[in-house]
Amino acid sequence: MPRRLAAVLAAAALSFGLAVPTALANPAEDAKKEADQQLGKARDTLDNSSVDLSDAQAALDDARSRLSQARDELERIQGELAEARERDEQMAIRLSEAQEKLEQAKAAVAANQDRVDRQRALIGDVVRDQYQQQNGLVGMAMVVDSTTAGTLQTRMQWSTTMFDTAQAKMDALSEAQRKLEAAKKKQAEAEEQAEEDRRAAAANLADMEQLEADAQAEESAIADLVATNKRAEADLAAQVQKDKNRVAEMEAESADAQRKLDEYAAEQKRKAEAERKEREAAAKKRAEEKKRAEEAAKKAEAEKKAKSEREDKKDDDEKDSGKKKAEPAKKSKSSNSRNATKSSRAAAVSPIAPGDYRISAVFGQTGLWARYHTGLDFGGTGTGTPIRAAKDGVVMSSSAGGWAGNHVILRHSNGESTLYAHMSRKKASRGEVVKKGDVIGYTGSTGNVTGPHLHFEYYPRGATPGSVYSAKDPRAWLGRNGVRI
Repeated sequence: MPRRLAAVLAAAALSFGLAVPTALANPAEDAKKEADQQLGKARDTLDNSSVDLSDAQAALDDARSRLSQARDELERIQGELAEARERDEQMAIRLSEAQEKLEQAKAAVAANQDRVDRQRALIGDVVRDQYQQQNGLVGMAMVVDSTTAGTLQTRMQWSTTMFDTAQAKMDALSEAQRKLEAAKKKQAEAEEQAEEDRRAAAANLADMEQLEADAQAEESAIADLVATNKRAEADLAAQVQKDKNRVAEMEAESADAQRKLDEYAAEQKRKAEAERKEREAAAKKRAEEKKRAEEAAKKAEAEKKAKSEREDKKDDDEKDSGKKKAEPAKKSKSSNSRNATKSSRAAAVSPIAPGDYRISAVFGQTGLWARYHTGLDFGGTGTGTPIRAAKDGVVMSSSAGGWAGNHVILRHSNGESTLYAHMSRKKASRGEVVKKGDVIGYTGSTGNVTGPHLHFEYYPRGATPGSVYSAKDPRAWLGRNGVRI
């Protein structure tokens, strides 16, 4: 309960001289408590949703950061890919050049092979001719058989020419073979270089493809993460807005309940003030009536005394027996006058009018009850006998049900309470101000009873009406307030 409201109700209770029991709560206050509880729950839900949204936003920020990093990485990979493509182009050029060199080397090998073959063919022809002509002996014969010096010289020149020609062809063949081997070696080197360039180009191409695939996969994964986080953020934002709307509704309900509670407190204060003035007026009226009654009693007593003195003086000659008879009558009249005055000053009345009841069970009695009897039973009433307020007070409860059946609880100005149970019918309503002797209901047999009667209980200040074992002896309380049962 807010402090301001508690202060208002406390002031109203003090000015009214009453304490509101826990069992008789104000519906507006109950509505306010319920609204505050719902508001607290709604605020807790909003706090949790806000934390979730904050976490989602942090995750989205992290995903965006990772996406930025991924894009940086993609840009780096794309740079490497561009470099790889440039290397691929260069390798393609080198491979083309190597292929061209290889073709040239192959052509050179083929040309040299052709020259070697031709040289071998020529050498073969020379060898074959010499073999057929037996050139080694023919040459010698040509020298030996020379008949003249001129002939010898001619034959020797011819023989030398033939040997020189064969040697030249052999030398040409060796050179052709040497060039052929060189061309083959160059061709092998060109082929090896071309193969190496092809392997490098294939590896570079595989690297490019892997880099490009990795970059695309990373970008796709991060994009999916960002999209997922965006959806989560949107869902949580919608939930937070929903929770905010709920909190606003709960705040409005709480404010409305507070307004009703303030109105109730103001009404209670107004009623308390009106009742205080009414009590003051009633007290003033009673004081004036008491004063007039006392004055009238004094005057009557004085008149009676004067009359008695006159009678005593007049009847001086009466017999002693006559005087003795007159004296008790005089005392009886004086006693009745005093009893009437005392009854008018009593603070309470019997809840059932004298002569209409008999006491059927007293406080503390055992037997039919779980522990002991907690009140005073006015039996012999039948159903429908008027039940009176034992003392001035306010009706704090007018209820039905439970062990007490139809019952009324009165709270008195000093904080004490009285309970009237088993009524057949209630006449007083909650919040009604009653005076001692006012009829608040009628005897009956509702609740846990064996027959129609009034079960009357007394609760001292601080005790809770209805908590039966906090009740005290009602007969003693009535006695203290001037009622003899």
